[in-house]
Amino acid sequence: MTVEVFKTNVTDADDAAWLLACIHARFPEYKANFALDDSDRILRVQCNTGFVHTQAIIRLMSDAGYYAIVLSDDDGNDPSAWPHTLLELLQ
Repeated sequence: MTVEVFKTNVTDADDAAWLLACIHARFPEYKANFALDDSDRILRVQCNTGFVHTQAIIRLMSDAGYYAIVLSDDDGNDPSAWPHTLLELLQ
């Protein structure tokens, strides 16, 4: 089982419900939910059969007009979480 946690800019419960429907339609093996009352407007995605495709979730959110950033509980030494472009580095 893997779990990924994303910071998002989703504020509306109806939009969150629509996005969850999109995630579940695209990835039926995922369980996802939002915590809109959290200051980071958390999207939590769990997969019991493999791993969560973080870039696909980020792309789905972006295509819908939102952002999602993977939150990490490690010490920042995970290269996959490092900025990949100069623009990301400067933000």
